[in-house]
Amino acid sequence: MIPTTLDEIGPAWLTDALGEPVEAAELVTIAQGEGFMGQLGRVRLSYGGGASPAAPASVIVKLPTAEPGGHQVGSMLRAWAREVAFYRAVAPASPGARVPRCWHAGADEAAGRWVVVLEDLGPGGGGTAVVLCEGGFSMGGAALRPFAGALAFSVGDPPMGSR
Repeated sequence: MIPTTLDEIGPAWLTDALGEPVEAAELVTIAQGEGFMGQLGRVRLSYGGGASPAAPASVIVKLPTAEPGGHQVGSMLRAWAREVAFYRAVAPASPGARVPRCWHAGADEAAGRWVVVLEDLGPGGGGTAVVLCEGGFSMGGAALRPFAGALAFSVGDPPMGSR
């Protein structure tokens, strides 16, 4: 099952998504009202016996917006389908790209549901790109330069949505 709201993210769902015995999950909504067309939550995890030492202490969960108009636009643009496809196919094949580890990427396009569970890269909220770009072109360009090199390998490849 793919959740539609952050309220549906709990230990049972996370156990299935992560393949680890999650006993408790403390979710905090992040980046609310910062221009993202989706729901983002930071989840701090506690595990039962048998958890892997590599199991994450916290993750970021990304879901589509619950707002009907925004959901329709995002679905029409395939925004979340493309994000799931990126984490499933492009990120693992991107040499030298430092993107958050994807612990789980799920999709049910017919139902209009998508979810991505990512490595938590830090305590910050949203808006990092905006802050970097406020530093001017040199600071914003420096932040974006690694992406250009990481994605250059795919020039001439089939579009991500067709993979």
